[in-house]
Amino acid sequence: MDIIEGDWEQFKRHVKEKWSKLTDKHLDKIAGKRDELVGKIQKAYGVTKNEAERQIKGFEERHRNYLPKNTGSSAGAAMAPDARTDSKVGHVQ
Repeated sequence: MDIIEGDWEQFKRHVKEKWSKLTDKHLDKIAGKRDELVGKIQKAYGVTKNEAERQIKGFEERHRNYLPKNTGSSAGAAMAPDARTDSKVGHVQ
């Protein structure tokens, strides 16, 4: 699952920081839909669809370790992969 669609409500503030021309109304309409985000970036910034996609891909790459605040699962699952402990020896990997 891509992070744009994964947990929109908690993630959209990062989107607004990156593309500050997008309003709260835009973000509500986008609602995590990638194609909507592409279109809004195109219109707000006057870029091509390919450029908007490139920007989103780069944005996702920079935020690939993003984990939502409320995962509803165990604490280990909410930790970043590099902070999980090795269950055999109990040390941080």
